[in-house]
Amino acid sequence: MIFMMKFLVVFGFVLGLCTSDIVASVSSELRQDEINFRARRSTDSSSYFFYQQTEYPRDCREVYDQCEDQSADGVYLIQPEGSPEPFKVYCNNSIDGGGWTIFQRRIDGSVDFYRSWVEYKDGFGFLRGEFWLGNDKISYLTNQKTYELRVDLNNVNGQPFFFKYNIFRISDEGSKYRLVGLGGYTSSSGLSRTHKKVQFKQTWDFNCGGPQSPNPGGATAHGSSYFFYQQPEYPRDCKEVYDQCEDQSADGVYLIKPESSPEPFEVYCNNSIDGGGWTLFQRRIDGSVDFYRTWIEYKNGFGFLRSEFWLGNDKISQLTNQKTYELRVDLNNVHGEPFFFKYNLFRISDEGSKYRLVGLGDYTSSSGLSSYNNMGSENRNQSFSTRDQDNDRDVRYNCATYHHSAWWFPFNSPNDYCSHESNLNGLYNAGSTYHKSIQWYNLPGSRFNIKYTEMKIRPRTDP
Repeated sequence: MIFMMKFLVVFGFVLGLCTSDIVASVSSELRQDEINFRARRSTDSSSYFFYQQTEYPRDCREVYDQCEDQSADGVYLIQPEGSPEPFKVYCNNSIDGGGWTIFQRRIDGSVDFYRSWVEYKDGFGFLRGEFWLGNDKISYLTNQKTYELRVDLNNVNGQPFFFKYNIFRISDEGSKYRLVGLGGYTSSSGLSRTHKKVQFKQTWDFNCGGPQSPNPGGATAHGSSYFFYQQPEYPRDCKEVYDQCEDQSADGVYLIKPESSPEPFEVYCNNSIDGGGWTLFQRRIDGSVDFYRTWIEYKNGFGFLRSEFWLGNDKISQLTNQKTYELRVDLNNVHGEPFFFKYNLFRISDEGSKYRLVGLGDYTSSSGLSSYNNMGSENRNQSFSTRDQDNDRDVRYNCATYHHSAWWFPFNSPNDYCSHESNLNGLYNAGSTYHKSIQWYNLPGSRFNIKYTEMKIRPRTDP
């Protein structure tokens, strides 16, 4: 089976949300001297759409095969076999049957292509403007299947032509990205063309001195690791994901970017409970992840988004300071019985203020339980403490060490040794070592050895 590779010298940046909802169009008018090289793979039965699974699509053909709107050109996340990480590519699904992975585009001279070996190795430019995908990525792509190559060109008068080769493959860096496969071709006008196997050589070493200029027209690249976003901005939280998704009941991992975050990051969204749109920042289910961690680990986050994790205090702070959020805490007691507490306000400060719990509002619960001595007024305005940063107000103990945890520990009185009525980051299955246990004071059945916890936030509808 031959898979197809298209090499377009026009490149762009777009990512799609729920495919058919928002589609970023690509201009059909290619400027003079524009070259279009796109890569496409032929039919394959792999299932990747929605990306809420362990595998990414390997190329744009696999994206195309699973998209409801197969004409949607744009930027998608793929991971070819051999690639250590997924990466973004521009897919052309509107020409010659679709499914083309573009690895080069030229349209207007806005990007300098007189680059060094390392820059061509890693790639440069803007996926919605001019770019080179990167020789490492092209090598990963073309060595996982048999690909065809399409080269689209506009001459100086703007007349379009194409050449289409039935094989295209390059080697890895160790072999200098040698063009090891270039097959027979057809063209739009019967033009003849000779070719030979060559090496991709470094014949220059030019430093452009810094990052590329912004994409022409103000376009920027945005996207999701697990969903398609074809819009100019990332969603800021799971509520924005929920509002834009056709399948609003889809729980899973999505890419978001809060207003003050320098980079997008992945979060787990719960869209199936209490109206959906919840961004999770903590979960305990089986004790598989150790929560007795350092300040840096709680700052950056740890664990696995599909099981046990702490999202990271920096991320929680960025999230909760962009809008007014409510907090929902779901708990299963030691017998597996479910309960919840829901607070109408939740916000923490930044690291400079020790991630202080500056906002914790009124609550409702599943059973009318009082939140006194759970997580309430005693925790409000308390700083976050870890085993290596003692920020609680108890001068006798580091409460994080005493409780084998990290939390906004309250201080009620000099005789109240590290008050611990709520402690959801404590030791899982602590047994009789109650003061180290995951606990919630008024939880029916038992306050200790809680079996399931989930903390999540959502923007309030009445801020």
